[in-house]
Amino acid sequence: MFSAVERYLTRLAEPVGVLLALDDLQWATPDALRLLVAVIRATATRAHPSRLRVVAAARDTPLDAQHPFSQCIADLAHDGLVSRAHLEPLTIEHATALLLAALAEHHGTTPDEDEAAIRMALGRAGGVPFFLLGFARALSDRRGDRRQMIGATDIPRDVAEMIRRRVKELPSTAQGVLATAAVHGRETPVTLLASACDLTERQFVEAVEAAYASGLLVEEVGDSCTFRHDLIREVVLADLSDVRKRMLHRQVAERLEADPRHAQAAPLAFHFGRGAETNRSVVYLERTGDQACALSAHAAAEGYYRDALAQLNDLGEVGASGRVLEKLGSLLMACGRYADAADALEEAASCYRQAGDRDGVGRVVAQIGWAHIRGGTGEQGLTRLEPLLTPATLNGQRPATQAALWSAHAVLLFGQNRYLEQLASAQCAVKLARDANNTTALAQSMRLEGLALGQLGKLDDALSVLLETIHVAQIAGDPDSFSAALNDTAAMYRARGELMLSWDYSARALEVTEYLDDSTAKAFFESSHGDNAYLLGKWGTARYHYGRAVAIVRGMGSSWVVPYPFISLGALDLAEGHDEAGVRYLEEALTLARRGYDLQALRIGESVLAERELLRGAAADALRRLQPLFDSTSIHEKDSIAVLPFIGWAHLELDNLANADAILTQCLKQASAKNSRLVILDALMAQARLRTRQADWSAAGASIEQALALARDMAYPYGELKARYIYGALSAANQDPVQARKQYEEALNICRRLGEALYRPHIERALSQTLDR
Repeated sequence: MFSAVERYLTRLAEPVGVLLALDDLQWATPDALRLLVAVIRATATRAHPSRLRVVAAARDTPLDAQHPFSQCIADLAHDGLVSRAHLEPLTIEHATALLLAALAEHHGTTPDEDEAAIRMALGRAGGVPFFLLGFARALSDRRGDRRQMIGATDIPRDVAEMIRRRVKELPSTAQGVLATAAVHGRETPVTLLASACDLTERQFVEAVEAAYASGLLVEEVGDSCTFRHDLIREVVLADLSDVRKRMLHRQVAERLEADPRHAQAAPLAFHFGRGAETNRSVVYLERTGDQACALSAHAAAEGYYRDALAQLNDLGEVGASGRVLEKLGSLLMACGRYADAADALEEAASCYRQAGDRDGVGRVVAQIGWAHIRGGTGEQGLTRLEPLLTPATLNGQRPATQAALWSAHAVLLFGQNRYLEQLASAQCAVKLARDANNTTALAQSMRLEGLALGQLGKLDDALSVLLETIHVAQIAGDPDSFSAALNDTAAMYRARGELMLSWDYSARALEVTEYLDDSTAKAFFESSHGDNAYLLGKWGTARYHYGRAVAIVRGMGSSWVVPYPFISLGALDLAEGHDEAGVRYLEEALTLARRGYDLQALRIGESVLAERELLRGAAADALRRLQPLFDSTSIHEKDSIAVLPFIGWAHLELDNLANADAILTQCLKQASAKNSRLVILDALMAQARLRTRQADWSAAGASIEQALALARDMAYPYGELKARYIYGALSAANQDPVQARKQYEEALNICRRLGEALYRPHIERALSQTLDR
């Protein structure tokens, strides 16, 4: 019979050749395999080469050497009549082509019916042709129904049955190993698998070897094994009862917990949860959330905390729920989601109240205050916080908790421009923190004391407190207070005109924020460092930092910090001649500042626009901008004094010389007392303009010489540019065209170096007029 088959195939092959394709040879009987060997040998030994070729496919499952298929391959290999090729899964391009071709065969289904379902099928099949064809049949059977098409990406029935058949061929112990591995995941450490299976060592080894031999599990390098394909694991899992799954999850979790090499919080939370061990699952969910927070994986951390809360609610653990809600609130605050943070913290306060934890209530209400100030809703924060500051409410709380409440009160008062009250609350917090020997609370409260002193114009006192705060925050290991104190110190040095020192401190603050989860701080510190770059004439660097700050606040929503980067970027745009963009940024910032009644932002932004209007001859408009922002009762405040030079300049342009003189004299007195050199510079330049108008050449010259020396001493090129422009105007008015030209030309050189275009047209016009004389 073997000869007859060989002759038949040879004659059939003579005209054009024959390709004999065989599949699943591992299932062939011994007789069939002997026939195959005989045919191949006969055709190979004929006088004339045969045109018969054989392609056979077999599973790459390891087989015993005595298996008929193994002997068949060995015999052919001995005669040099066989070559092997290992077929990898199809590439995505080839898999797509096969699936689309199969879909077209089956009732003309096209990818247009549901591309999403087809993409999912491609991903799940993993390039295995049998799986791909199974998905093709399932998809075509459900064509025309979008919901059913997506459902067709469940494991096709024929694929699932094939996998089940292979699983059932295994010994029961190997099936148990597969079940445990499937519950654990796609890849499982062998030592963990052995400890989780209720088998002796010999039984386990035999079972896992049987699973390897079946090709369902693959032995990896090192101590692990994996399922050959995700669909195998899914079928094994699907065939387990819920009771068995819970038992296996619990066994896996207990073995993970007992082994330090594998005791990671996330898998422990998962397996204990699936094993119906809620009390143990929630511990690891919270711990996993903490770990995700530490890695700045905010979305993951939020998910874990919310899962933990759902389980704690089922358990009725209000105290633990308060703790997790407090962590969730801190996380949301770090993400800039201040309203969500306040909601979570309010829930935490309610839980602590139910649990009778007064310290917990005070602690989270203090955080609620911070959420409100950062979210630009400081007035609501004050309303929420102040009822907790009564002696009756504070009684019984720890000093550290009371310090946190007074610190939150201080920062909320800062947001309301109530700096004297802020100072009192901050100093109260400082005393409580010292009594509690709590360096973290002390650093936070001292920083707010320094900030209040600075806003009140007491720059030397502010610097003394802030420099000590930096030291305390380092001892406490408190990066938030440390970075904030660095930035506030930079602001005080900037106001004093010590620009290089300010640059150094703002750079350090910015460096620390790289390790913080605080978008508000990052935005503000980027803007602050940009301000120093702007003053030092590094306008390219300034634009870079302003751009980073704007990108942060664009994604934040409501926050007190939002106006500041827009003000700074708007001022830079105006200075570089991008008038339309600059005005747009400034008006946007001022709208936000008015909404939150942020006087500091309003004074800075309106001053920038007022200077533009003064240069254009619109002094009345400039005065209308600035006058409402100056209150004689706030003359000691840093930002209030800063608007006075522009108000004095506006009165000068409106010929109110007496008013201008009085305002500038008062400004110089206050700014000199506070050593606020940036304000002194602006006031001296306005005073030089005034004395020029009064033809008091000696006084005008003294003022502008002092201003020019001050600008150069501060390394403030834009200030020097403005001073030289005014010096040129003074010289021209005093009939000294040579000196005027010299000052204008020096000013233009600085314009070119900076890329300045706001003052430049005025300087060029003035220079042209001196040359025409």
